Amino acid sequence: MAGLLNETVVEREIQETTTKCFEKFKYELLASIKEATEDEELLTRAQVTKRILKCSPNTADKYYLNDPTFPFVHQGEEKRYPKKLVTQWIAQKASRGGMKYFG
Repeated sequence: MAGLLNETVVEREIQETTTKCFEKFKYELLASIKEATEDEELLTRAQVTKRILKCSPNTADKYYLNDPTFPFVHQGEEKRYPKKLVTQWIAQKASRGGMKYFG
C-alpha cells in the first residue's frame, strides 16, 4: 500500500510540475510556432533596399544584392528576397566581421 501511495504522489507531482512548466513557457512556445509557420515575406529590390538595408539601390547592388551568397528566389522573371533569410544573412556576415558596408 505504501508503494502505491508513493506512486500516486509522484504522479501528481509530475503532473503539477508539467502544468507549471507549460504555463510558464506557453506564450514563448506559441510565438515560436507562429514564427515557424508564418508565410515568408518576399521583398522586391526596392523593399529590401529601403526597409532592411537602408541604403541607396546602387549601394545595395554593389555590396549586397550582387553577392552570390545573398539570399533570393525567382518569382517569374523577377528576384524576390525572403525577409527572414536576408536578416539571417546580415547577422551571419556581421558576426564573422564580413560586412563591407551597412546603413
